[in-house]
Amino acid sequence: MNLKTIIYSFTIFLIALVNVYAKETIINGKVEGKLPTEIRYTAPVNGSMGFDMHYSVKPDVQGNFVIKCDLTDITVIDLYYDLKPAGSVIATPGESYSIIINRDNKENPFAVQGKSSEYQKLYNKMYGNYKMVLVHDYSQQFWKKTAAEIKQELKKNADSDNAKLDELLKSSAIPKDVYNYLKQERRYFLACAAGYGSFVKSGMTLREPNPDIANVMKQWCDFYTGLPADGIGINKTPWGYLFLDGYVNYKWLEAGNFDYKRAQEIDVTEIVKKNIPPQYMEFYMASDLNNNIVEGFKDESMVTAFNLFKQTYPNSTYIKLLEPGMDPIIKLHSTSTNLTESTAFVDNYSAINSLDGLIKKFNGKKLYFDVWATWCGPCRQEFAHKDALYKLLKENGVTIVYISIDNNNKEEEWKKMINYYGLEGQHIRAGEQLNADLRKIFDNNGSISIPWYMLVGADGKLPKKHASPPSKIDRLKEEIGMLK
Repeated sequence: MNLKTIIYSFTIFLIALVNVYAKETIINGKVEGKLPTEIRYTAPVNGSMGFDMHYSVKPDVQGNFVIKCDLTDITVIDLYYDLKPAGSVIATPGESYSIIINRDNKENPFAVQGKSSEYQKLYNKMYGNYKMVLVHDYSQQFWKKTAAEIKQELKKNADSDNAKLDELLKSSAIPKDVYNYLKQERRYFLACAAGYGSFVKSGMTLREPNPDIANVMKQWCDFYTGLPADGIGINKTPWGYLFLDGYVNYKWLEAGNFDYKRAQEIDVTEIVKKNIPPQYMEFYMASDLNNNIVEGFKDESMVTAFNLFKQTYPNSTYIKLLEPGMDPIIKLHSTSTNLTESTAFVDNYSAINSLDGLIKKFNGKKLYFDVWATWCGPCRQEFAHKDALYKLLKENGVTIVYISIDNNNKEEEWKKMINYYGLEGQHIRAGEQLNADLRKIFDNNGSISIPWYMLVGADGKLPKKHASPPSKIDRLKEEIGMLK
């Protein structure tokens, strides 16, 4: 028997072993009040949480629904009502739970009934939002604090949460295994928030006249010393991917000597290879791809990463789950960069250094500017309304000009995306000076929010610095009617 056969046989044995120890867990749900189209929920993939893969179940006319999952470990199952967080169930393998969802009940919109109700209620008090939003919101309190203050704040929050769990354990309201799981889960949540806060704080610190980056980096390092990336059970909590990704961010900046410009030249793939423990590599790579799909990224590097993942883990369960999200991205990057007859680049656009200079290129014409970028999800969502937009602009003699604020290295991707979405009209990718001028015009302390739309009259003036998007077509029609 050769080595390949032995490995294959051992893999089959492990899968069978997992199936033997997996126990069916049942959630009997009841929706009171208005019924949603579906209830979405998370469940482990390959025994790991945090992949952010959603399944769905449709309530019957009485609002009843049933969720069944085969679990090997204690798991957090998040439920969503019309895409909004409904609540979470701490599920133990082989147990059954009864829940009630009532969005009209402001005090108690989500309730788990029965013997587990007290610790379920505590957990849902702690978390009532999307996981990444929670980490982001929680981490904001660290941005303007010193390293010592962050450490003190973390201890205070951990002590407060642990005290509540201790009370439940003392009153026998929580099983010891669930108690241990929630203490571990809470540690990873706080570490995720602290790591994300440190990442943002490092960027803010580097902008200061005399940046004391060493202090921030030491604190950041301490988070991962106390809770290492190869710890047992990282992938069993909802924060597994976010925790590992924060660690990758830290090691990436460390490799660039905490210089953002230098770090940009470092291949993150190599950082991942060196620093993600082998036992979590498949989980991390799949979760990272899925996270980028959910966030709306369509970078060509995702195609490379997906191909590498398939080569490395050809039998992975994750492949089938990733394919629906990856297929459009693969199609995008196989699109031609040659423009159609209804599309054109603004003549000599690389030499245009200001918005006024761009307006003069269309002397005497009414203009509708769409400022966007290939990485901007909301920008691409607005493209769905382009047919109604083009009809309105044609009826009113308005020329559309798409202004991309992508960097130079996105040139080819920018051109492909123009074709992929069928964006008719004039196109320009803003150079450094035009980009700076746009930020000045947007007037938000040097930053800019996109998508951003502007209307220019035939007189070359800018009466509407913030015009309505294509999705607000009726309001945009009124604004165009006021152009001179």
